[in-house]
Amino acid sequence: NIPVQELEARLAELAAARSGEIVVYCRTGRRAAIALALLQARGFEHLLYLEGDMQGWSAGGHRVETAAPPPETLH
Repeated sequence: NIPVQELEARLAELAAARSGEIVVYCRTGRRAAIALALLQARGFEHLLYLEGDMQGWSAGGHRVETAAPPPETLH
């Protein structure tokens, strides 16, 4: 899970997945489109787009897991 504003700097983390499928999504689709264009320009070919984005996923009743907040924020 890489935020679009960090994607270019973190492309090395996706090197092992270059030949596999990568699912791109965001809340509404705007940032996902930016990420898709960037990944395509960098040679990634097996890109999937989560139709409906996270809003559609949630509206469809699908489970969403979120990371627990860092311990220092639990005061």
